[in-house]
Amino acid sequence: MIRGLNIGLDYGGVIDFNPGRWGMAVECAIEKQGHKVFIISHAQEGKDAEKREAFAKEYGAINLTFTDLKSGVQEKEIAIRKADLCKQYAIDFFIDDDADRAATISLNYHLCSVFYVHQRMWELGLHLLDSLGEP
Repeated sequence: MIRGLNIGLDYGGVIDFNPGRWGMAVECAIEKQGHKVFIISHAQEGKDAEKREAFAKEYGAINLTFTDLKSGVQEKEIAIRKADLCKQYAIDFFIDDDADRAATISLNYHLCSVFYVHQRMWELGLHLLDSLGEP
C-alpha cells in the first residue's frame, strides 16, 4: 500500500487568508486522500500561537508551531527550523509565503518539494493541495 503524503503548511500568510477554506482542503487531504497535514509555522506566544493550535485541532492537522524565535530579526533561523521539522517529519510537500524561506528550506532539505505561494495568491496553494488527491 502506498502511504499518503506528509504535507507541511505555513500558517501566517498562507492559511490565515481563508482558514475555513484551507480547513476544508486539509480535512479532505486527511480523510479522503490519506495524507498527514502538519502546520509548520513560527508564531508569537499568545493569540498568534493559539490560532494555529485551534486550526490544527479543528481540522485534524498536526501542529508543529514554534514560538521561541523572534520574528523578523531571525528569518534565516526560522527557515532553518522549518527545514529541520520538514526533515524530522519526512515532509514531502511544503507551502510557504516567503520566497527566501522557501529557498532555504529547499536547500536544507532537498527531499521536500517546497512551493512559494505569494500571499495574494493563496488560492494557488489551495489548488496545489487539492490536486494531490487527483489521479
